[in-house]
Amino acid sequence: MSPPEFRWRRTALIGMREQSAAVRPGHVSHGFEYVQRVGIAVVLTAFAVLGILHCVGIGLGLFASPRRVGGIAVAVVSVVLLSAWFRNRQAPILTALALIAVAALSSTYSYHVFLVVLLAIGVTSAGYLATQCIGFLLPVRQQPRIDAAAINVSLVLGSISSMLVLAEILLWILSPTPSSPSGKPALVGSLLAPSIVSEARAETLPPAKSDAQTLSVRTPTLAEADALLEPGVVAAARRRADALSMPPEWERRATQVPGAYRAVYWQGVLHVYNSDGFRTTNPPPPKDPSLFRVLVLGDSLTYGRGIEERFTYSRQLERLLRRGWRVEVVNAGIDGAQSEDIVRVARRLIPQLQPDLVIDGVCLNDFLPSGVSEYDGSFHLPEFIHTRTRIGPVAELLISNAMTRLGLTREFL
Repeated sequence: MSPPEFRWRRTALIGMREQSAAVRPGHVSHGFEYVQRVGIAVVLTAFAVLGILHCVGIGLGLFASPRRVGGIAVAVVSVVLLSAWFRNRQAPILTALALIAVAALSSTYSYHVFLVVLLAIGVTSAGYLATQCIGFLLPVRQQPRIDAAAINVSLVLGSISSMLVLAEILLWILSPTPSSPSGKPALVGSLLAPSIVSEARAETLPPAKSDAQTLSVRTPTLAEADALLEPGVVAAARRRADALSMPPEWERRATQVPGAYRAVYWQGVLHVYNSDGFRTTNPPPPKDPSLFRVLVLGDSLTYGRGIEERFTYSRQLERLLRRGWRVEVVNAGIDGAQSEDIVRVARRLIPQLQPDLVIDGVCLNDFLPSGVSEYDGSFHLPEFIHTRTRIGPVAELLISNAMTRLGLTREFL
């Protein structure tokens, strides 16, 4: 073999090896590529159909048990991993799956800032993975563009998630410790501003009226209205108005109260319910002929949801009227009651309690059907985000307001 011929063959052999090394990692047979693209198409179509069925209220029971959920997750992950293996053995796909798994497992035991950080990692990785899955429907030659699109999606989601993490940190800084040294719930935001509420009231209460006098119909001023209420009512209202987020001690938790049908702590206040839904553990006593009995009907505003029982307007009314008259006020408010519910309660209680006066406290949502406590057109995040982060309730409120302004949801009227 002459030297020129040997050099030509050597050059050709090296060129073939380089071409083979460049093609082999990205080479996928037509059969494998067809099966891979069909598998991804089936997975994406199945999830789209399940999402549509869920929106119209049709459930197939596929997610009814942890075993089924695990089987579906294994199937989806297997299809994704096989697709990534056929396409240049993409290591970032495996990394994204690992990050999602770590974030999902760790978020079970995480709260506040750490939970938001894990959610940011999971959402960013899920965005990358979703873009890759959609890109797997395209031919292999389009993979560089798919990778670039997935990176861009990850950068956008990562930037948004980072802002949410910073917002959670800011709310954490503004929030107080779980309780104050006195044992009372601390003011949220009190790290930046002193308390503006004083339990002492300088105003004096008006004198009691005689039987011959009539009640004034003049609308009282704000100072006069505050003077009529117990100091604790105004102080509690101011504390709640100053709150940036819900402190841990305000979260809902069930408890046991003797004689109560059920009882819960909500917003740091005990709520008791009898079998009729009233805020009492004892039935009303027989009517005393010497007392003027007032029956107050209504929904959660009458019941006093979120406030102490002694702060309800029926109890405040009784306290004020007893300065001049022998009065008894019975609170028959039911949390979540509608107008038709209140009519049924009135027909049953009026003959039984024989009140001298009946008051019906009406709210804007009382026109809804029975059993529907409130019109809920607002946006809701998953429960664990709402209860275990500070940014969750704030994000729900902002998104709900935006949806209302855009006409995607409606208010009461």
